[in-house]
Amino acid sequence: MTTIYDKIETKVSQGEFDDILTYHDWRHRIPIREGFSTPGYLSDNYWNLSNFPNDLKGKSVLDIGSNDGINSFHSERIGARSVLGIDLYKEGADLKHTSGWSPTGCAIAKAALNSNVEFKPLSLFDLGTLNQSFDVVLFADVMNWLTDLPTAINSVSSVCNERLIIRDGLIRKKEGVPYLQYVHSPEMDLMFLPNATFMEVILKQNGFKHISIQKIKSRQLLEEVVSDFPLVTSATEVQIYASPWSTEPVRTMKMTAAQALSKVEDRLFIRRIGWVKVSDVSAEIFRPRALYSFARKMFGKNAVMWLKDVLSQDVDESYTIVATR
Repeated sequence: MTTIYDKIETKVSQGEFDDILTYHDWRHRIPIREGFSTPGYLSDNYWNLSNFPNDLKGKSVLDIGSNDGINSFHSERIGARSVLGIDLYKEGADLKHTSGWSPTGCAIAKAALNSNVEFKPLSLFDLGTLNQSFDVVLFADVMNWLTDLPTAINSVSSVCNERLIIRDGLIRKKEGVPYLQYVHSPEMDLMFLPNATFMEVILKQNGFKHISIQKIKSRQLLEEVVSDFPLVTSATEVQIYASPWSTEPVRTMKMTAAQALSKVEDRLFIRRIGWVKVSDVSAEIFRPRALYSFARKMFGKNAVMWLKDVLSQDVDESYTIVATR
């Protein structure tokens, strides 16, 4: 019988992956074995929807903005001979694009996968210190957050031998004219949006001969971000546990429209919170229009205002840009 938890139900035994299940800040849903993934919300489908390559056999890969490592591990899975993931890793990071990510997730996933992927705490502006170049450079969901886009593109291009793959937002303004708009948003640390012409010009200036820009199916992409995870609520404060098998709660709190990302036995995992008992909460599938789903996730109670503003403009969209030497 189909239930609301089918897509997040996982079969795992106590002691099997306790390090994964007791870490509460997962962003990426990294496949560990059949039927078990790290309990994040961005899955491997994000790769496929972005029109990324399905074969990297024999290639050296640099993954810029690797975070928990989903693109790094996927690159290794499809044949890359070596992979280096870099991000603003630091212990105690506040998990924001501009101020850093915890290195814990990628380290735990690497051990569970017995992977050879390397991770380093490094700014993309310091790539020259590696004294190394790569066949393929992945530059996904980083570009729009940077304060100095021309310098960043130059830095990234300088270590790319063959192919640079960028996934991020482009704005539909002044087509045919290189255009870069400052769009700083305190809520998301968003900084700049270029148009397609800007990207074509700057990439050619950095030595790339062929530029392909392909629009991503935004509705599918946004639905993947929100996915079909149940939305859980509670009328009163409920007990929060460190793991699916903990007998003593670590604290109590009220659940207010939080997404459950995994279910193990009678417990549900809530990102950055921990595990709650299924019997303590109510759940429903949250699937309004994709754009509103995205807005509500990112802006909470300000989502409606944000949507009205965006829909009244010539909005930005997600694209995959492939630049080859």
